[in-house]
Amino acid sequence: MSTSPAPAPPRRTQAERSEATRAALLDACTASLIEHGWSGTSARGVAERAGVSQGAQQHHFPTKAALVAAALERIARGLIEASREEPDLTLPPRERAARLLDLLWGIHHAPAWPAVTEILALARFAPIGRQPTDMLLSATDLACAAAERAVPEYARGTGFRDAVLLSLATMRGTALAELQGAESALVPWPVLREQLLTAWEACGAPTR
Repeated sequence: MSTSPAPAPPRRTQAERSEATRAALLDACTASLIEHGWSGTSARGVAERAGVSQGAQQHHFPTKAALVAAALERIARGLIEASREEPDLTLPPRERAARLLDLLWGIHHAPAWPAVTEILALARFAPIGRQPTDMLLSATDLACAAAERAVPEYARGTGFRDAVLLSLATMRGTALAELQGAESALVPWPVLREQLLTAWEACGAPTR
């Protein structure tokens, strides 16, 4: 008994092929940034890694700066989405705050974070414009909003945003020092988290 051949898969549209090429380039650029940083990433190398021609790469991203900026935006979206997790308001506020601090700490230790840090440091000189700085400002605002959702009991207090900004600055500075191999000069995260929690908790303490 003969069987009919399986139908051929439908051909992708031009728009679908274009989007697939763009996604492959951004995946390759992100991987290159993680492995080699800004200086070790080239448009040609990204095109080869993505398996596309340099002409196709230039069609989507005419310059290295445009390619890296798009990859950076994609990385930022992924990191930011992680901070949108809705808190469990049935938990005690200190536990909610601890969970959010752990989440933010994890974001600052994601595989892509060293590349983000390097590009932020180079933004003054690299031809990439204000995008890294704008991304940092947006991420900061989103982290503050996440903190307000997580612990409204603390957020109503005076100085809460400052406490969150202090936490973010501490995490960024610590992550940078770790990249430079200075772990022995740093406070371990469990100890640091307790200190940050105390600062957050103080915002919710009743004033006398």
